Amino acid sequence: MGIGVVSAQPMRILFVGNSYTHYNKMPEIIQKMADQRGVKVEIHMSAESNHTFKMHSKREGLYKKIRQHKWDYVVLQGFSRELAFGNEYIDTAVVPYVNIILDSIYKNNACTNVWLYETWGYLNGYSDGKIQMTYQEMSDAIHIGYLYLSKKYNFPIVPVGKVWETVKENFPSYSLYDNDGQHPAKLGSYLVAYCFYYSLLRQTAPTDYYNGLNQIQAEQIQKSAASFISSNYNRYGLWSNFIQVNKASKALEVDVLAVFPEASKVVWEFGDGSTETNFSASHKYKKKGTYTVKATIYKACGKHEIKRSVTF
Repeated sequence: MGIGVVSAQPMRILFVGNSYTHYNKMPEIIQKMADQRGVKVEIHMSAESNHTFKMHSKREGLYKKIRQHKWDYVVLQGFSRELAFGNEYIDTAVVPYVNIILDSIYKNNACTNVWLYETWGYLNGYSDGKIQMTYQEMSDAIHIGYLYLSKKYNFPIVPVGKVWETVKENFPSYSLYDNDGQHPAKLGSYLVAYCFYYSLLRQTAPTDYYNGLNQIQAEQIQKSAASFISSNYNRYGLWSNFIQVNKASKALEVDVLAVFPEASKVVWEFGDGSTETNFSASHKYKKKGTYTVKATIYKACGKHEIKRSVTF
């Protein structure tokens, strides 16, 4: 795992969603987890209650937010039901509007990484008179919908809904839902935040930031999320678009790794005048100190620089 981000600007992440994003100020929980660990990141959101992708695509406030920064990541979260009704529905009711939003994202920064935030089923399922789904049926349908969207665009999924399902099954006394049986309670929002902290920020060590919640429950959620996500990196496309800078077991040595499937090359600068062009490499320093390791990733959309610091 990388050792602290140091760069001209922090990594910037924009969440686009609705109340499943803004309830309990979920992005701020991720930010506080990151701040406590010393991870330099700025997390923003453009979230409006009850919004579908179609509604977002017509919202000027979203496009203004997209233009605000050259985002490193944009996370898309659909309306709680719109990805639960099958591929034909998604192709007509979701895809055209996701395309409009993506056009704006890539026009602003062609190298932005877009990720999907998979949501969960309602506590008591869903019924509108024509369609009836139990919790499990709704959870499964949403999961299939996000997998379909992920495959169509080659976007990673943060499988919040599956982690939610795991915790709900193994710890039925945990209050993940708000009183309406749909929205996240504070513990549910903590679960969401930790899924992103673990998978997008790649912070695999537990955090002792509990957001005022029961420590035992918060730690169990961390363990459940870490176990599920780490076992499913490949399934959800999470093994991509990141670097690692680790202190090696040998003195004054670092191991570096860049995982960017679409990159044509990488150039490592180790902060002592040495460079390397292999995606995976080791480097030995001559003396103790703090060094800035920079990876320049060359992709068709342009080049992307990421920095980490390491101290011996």
